[in-house]
Amino acid sequence: MALTALVNLSRPPSIVVHRQQRKLKEINHVEFCDDIRSSSLLLNPSDCLNTLVQQYNSLLVNLLDKHAPVVDRKITLRPHAPWYNDQLRSEKRLKCIAERKWKKSNSSTDKQSYHRSCRDYSLHLTEAKKQYHPTCFQKYDLRNLFHLVNELTDPGHGQVLPSYAEPDALTEEFADFFRDKIQKVNDHILSSCVDIPPEPAVPPPATSSLENWDDLTSENILEVIMASRTRSCDLDPLPTSLQKTHINELIMCITSIISTSFSTGKFPSHLKHAIITPIIKKSKLDHNILANYRPISNISFLSKVLERIACIQLQNYLAENKLLGNFQSAYRANHSTETALVRVHNDLIRAIDSGREALLVLLDYSAAFDTVNHSLLLHRLKSVFGISGKVLTWIESYLVSRTCH
Repeated sequence: MALTALVNLSRPPSIVVHRQQRKLKEINHVEFCDDIRSSSLLLNPSDCLNTLVQQYNSLLVNLLDKHAPVVDRKITLRPHAPWYNDQLRSEKRLKCIAERKWKKSNSSTDKQSYHRSCRDYSLHLTEAKKQYHPTCFQKYDLRNLFHLVNELTDPGHGQVLPSYAEPDALTEEFADFFRDKIQKVNDHILSSCVDIPPEPAVPPPATSSLENWDDLTSENILEVIMASRTRSCDLDPLPTSLQKTHINELIMCITSIISTSFSTGKFPSHLKHAIITPIIKKSKLDHNILANYRPISNISFLSKVLERIACIQLQNYLAENKLLGNFQSAYRANHSTETALVRVHNDLIRAIDSGREALLVLLDYSAAFDTVNHSLLLHRLKSVFGISGKVLTWIESYLVSRTCH
């Protein structure tokens, strides 16, 4: 009876949307490489850092428009089903054949055959789902494992935004809210520190120094690029996958940009722009309350590479000279949330076993990174960590005059 009722139900209509996309798979990579080699970017590159970055972006944008122009495509949206394999696809095809045969003959034998096909397909579909997730748990690393658990326990529903009449008005509303939030936190910090006398203790002088960045070769930069995640941003002149595909033609220009940036102590102004995306903190929260959103900053791939190379050199310097705190777990190799939890758990158990009292204090700073005082940060980098010269100038240039939309 249930199967008969299921058969009589009409299939829900497909959701068809129109989207503008590029046919990246149809790019002729030989011609694409020839255009890069014959361009002014390689034959006559600019000596000015910002002009060179602009030249790099302009060339790739023009080549992308030439070899993969934007076209309007009609796409049928289907639910995400990663467990759907070739076996299920074949069984579904046989089920459809049995259904057409039964409807054409209207015989009881064909009807029973169709019902058997439905049961077999349903059982195999359930089994495929059961086998898929345990396999994911085994092969995923810690980062992807957290994403999988969140997806299974609290699946999102795509990008959600508050109700709005005009997109520009909503953008300004979000910008004002995030800006006012940081200002209020800063004002509260300053008002709380008025009655606190300055600390008389002087920070220990730096016993090591870092004035200049290490010289980089194309091989060093290529290694960082290929180890980076293949993620793209709307600010990228070319999808990251294509940049990696044609990295042999672009590596000399990228090396020149990074080397010039480090040697001059300036972060390219064209790489300081970011796209801010408001993400709902939890899917069950009220979508119309701006406080329930957190801003996610997206930057171009070239900007990420430059940041990552600088970060690697700074981390190596701090680790080699033992300038990091013994109990710092964040932003260190072989340290993570797990190692921090293991250390805290071990200290608590040892204290309890020794008959001592154990007290755990947890602090959560609101907008911790956004409220860092840049002047104080630069002062501590110089006086405590011995960072000066072109390295300090580059960090200062990185922090100032950043823009977003």
